[in-house]
Amino acid sequence: MMLSTTHPLATCPSIDIEDVLRLVSQGALTHLTLTSLLSAYQRPGVVVVPLTGLPPMPIRPVWPDGPNDGWARQFAAFAGDHAHSAGWLS
Repeated sequence: MMLSTTHPLATCPSIDIEDVLRLVSQGALTHLTLTSLLSAYQRPGVVVVPLTGLPPMPIRPVWPDGPNDGWARQFAAFAGDHAHSAGWLS
């Protein structure tokens, strides 16, 4: 999906979770996220509305291609091994 050049995310010089939550609190954006996010980043006027009845959704790590690619691949492998040994993966 391409954002229009006037969309708040397209005009933000740096997009991080603080920017996303600011835009949500201003009513400019709706964001699907993890419930635990607001435990770490509390923002007045932003609430979590649970979506129930949805099937489990796989998540995938993403990272830019470049010199640090090896570190990202090692992290992804470690996270996958940990998730498997913890019984989170079927």
